[in-house]
Amino acid sequence: MKGGLLKIGMAFSLLIAQNLSGRKARLAVRDAHTQEALAGASVFLLSAQGKGLLTDTLGTAEVVLPAARETLWVEVRYMGYGSVRLALTARSPSLVEVLMQPEGIAQEEVVITALQET
Repeated sequence: MKGGLLKIGMAFSLLIAQNLSGRKARLAVRDAHTQEALAGASVFLLSAQGKGLLTDTLGTAEVVLPAARETLWVEVRYMGYGSVRLALTARSPSLVEVLMQPEGIAQEEVVITALQET
């Protein structure tokens, strides 16, 4: 009897894991202040050994959520903005809003002079 219950429990766990894996999540990448979509933002799938993708013209990218008990680490980058790192799991929502903060680049002062030749 115990063996039968164990097999049923394992089959049920496998069924739940299969239902949770393969789900997709859409990342909506936007400017935190203006809510403008950031087309062409880089989405790196850190847990997937360097794979990545770019957001489309609407600032969205679609990723496959990991199986139960696994975590997919994602880093989103866009020029002129600070990067955002996310942990996605099988229970993450199907729409994940990523709000990017504008970030200036510190640089030394540049002086331009011109001389007139006669």
